[in-house]
Amino acid sequence: MTATAATRRIDLAVGSAEISLNEFAVQTGLQVLFPTELTAGVKTNAVRGYYSVREALDRLLSDTGLEANYNEQTGIIEIKQAKAPAETVVRLPPYTVEGDGTSWRYAKMGNIELLSSCMDDVTNRVMVQLFRLQEALGQILPPDLLFQSSAPVVYVLHSDRDKAAVPQSLIDRLKQREQQPGSEPVLTWNIGIMRSYGFWDMDGRGIYFILNEGGFMVGRLSIRGDYLRELLVRRSPELPAWFFEGVMELYPTVTLDPYGSQNFAMEIKNRHKMPGGVARLAPFVWISNEQTHAVRRGHKPDFIPLAELLGGPPPAPGSLQVRQWRAQAALFVRWALDDVKGGREGLWQLARLADRKQPTEADFVGCFGMNYAEAEKELHQYLGKAIRREFDLKPSHFSEMPAYAVRMATESDVAVVKGDLDRLKIDYVRRFAPRLVDRYVEQALVTLRRGLDLGDSSPRLAGLMGLCECDVGDDLGARRWLEQAVAGGDTRPRVYYELARIRFQEQLAAAPAAGLSEAQIAELMKLLETARRHAPPLVVAYHLMADLLAAGTPSAGQLARLNEGLAAFPRNRDLIRSVVKVYRKQGMGAEADAVLAHALEIVLDPGDRARLLELERQPQ
Repeated sequence: MTATAATRRIDLAVGSAEISLNEFAVQTGLQVLFPTELTAGVKTNAVRGYYSVREALDRLLSDTGLEANYNEQTGIIEIKQAKAPAETVVRLPPYTVEGDGTSWRYAKMGNIELLSSCMDDVTNRVMVQLFRLQEALGQILPPDLLFQSSAPVVYVLHSDRDKAAVPQSLIDRLKQREQQPGSEPVLTWNIGIMRSYGFWDMDGRGIYFILNEGGFMVGRLSIRGDYLRELLVRRSPELPAWFFEGVMELYPTVTLDPYGSQNFAMEIKNRHKMPGGVARLAPFVWISNEQTHAVRRGHKPDFIPLAELLGGPPPAPGSLQVRQWRAQAALFVRWALDDVKGGREGLWQLARLADRKQPTEADFVGCFGMNYAEAEKELHQYLGKAIRREFDLKPSHFSEMPAYAVRMATESDVAVVKGDLDRLKIDYVRRFAPRLVDRYVEQALVTLRRGLDLGDSSPRLAGLMGLCECDVGDDLGARRWLEQAVAGGDTRPRVYYELARIRFQEQLAAAPAAGLSEAQIAELMKLLETARRHAPPLVVAYHLMADLLAAGTPSAGQLARLNEGLAAFPRNRDLIRSVVKVYRKQGMGAEADAVLAHALEIVLDPGDRARLLELERQPQ
């Protein structure tokens, strides 16, 4: 499945519908109309990433009972009560408890941790393909341009011969609707089990899939477009829009082959002779099949100037230029990967430059050895070639497979790996089947506690228990587990952030008038300092740092941490605003002005720029 392309960055947390819709209006610059009584008691979903207005609204309002009418001509969005659909389609994660008789195997290789109910041969083949798929993806995207985490990426693999299912009792509970006695049901339910899905947290991810063992022995895994989308969206600093959109628009024409040969056979026994990961790109599609055929017949489309494509914001959602903008961004990425000398490194370097500045034509020349006009001429010539040609990208030397071993999983392995995945399922179920949240919470806690009952006192398991309690809103229950994880040196940055957040809230509640002492601020900053030493950087941790430092007298080193946060999230409007306020409160007007001036150089979103300009005009 490929991800839907998008044109605007949206950053909304789970929260009150009234607040979220008003913030949506601010972020998009559109008018959102709704009666307040309609949104009373309604919680909307988190939406973070690049989306069109329509896509963002659909995600925001999914399973809330609300829907949006968006008029692209007027820019007005009207929120109303959603009509009951004739059919509801729900795909649920499997609900399995330990002690169900499943025989698990365990393997770890680098940052990959796998729990598998498949045979050893199948499990080994999965491990090889996971490694080789990373190698293939690396031909298009180096690791530093993707989401990175100190926490392992956990995979839970079920054989399709297992009874991985959702119990009928949960299905019946989901179908419960308030209706008059004796009335006929008005809704047809289509409930099934998901066969593969990626679940995400602030600092980690888990992947679940069901595998047909026999078919897989002559088959291949792949990286889905929606998973790649998350790897790009969650990367810090935020990638430039042209790069994100270009990669995602191009990806449907990309095949990542873990064996580098369409004729690979399992008879090859020597793994050192085994081919490696290759990215294969099919002929390019220019906007649509019809317009691609027009190019084949000699039509020469007008191009958006490269200075505008690479240096400006995406076109407004719904505008006629959006499709061409996406297609040209994809063509530029493909040209750099394929045709231009040293293009891949130049492409990646241009994307990296956007981490700290708005790249100029001089930067472009430094990356590609040509100016915009020369590159535009090459792109026009390349389009006719791209729609006819396929090509492979492969490393000069395939990597050696790292050493790993498949062994029978211990019960602690199952508790940690499956417990982590079960915890990650909770947010998905909350969004798409809220009636079942308590049951999936219970499943996660049972799995994790099984490890504790077996005597597992590792900081990792304690951290997962604490995060699970945070996920369900039990900060009191979370605190002791988070403290145990911190004392043991857990490597998840969210563990340190959550403990700092809980202590901060407790200390404020204990003395709301007095505020925090310098000693209390230093203690909380120490936790956040540890969080920043692990990947990924968390914007919420830097927000909390700013709140703490605004309440005290920060040192030069502590202020440097805020600048570090701005380097990781240079276009985050709220963080920029928080840091500016800290500087102004300390009487450091010149430093505040410098932060704002830099932000206005690199922030392209019109709504964000307007808010920053308001901040610039505020009296100091």
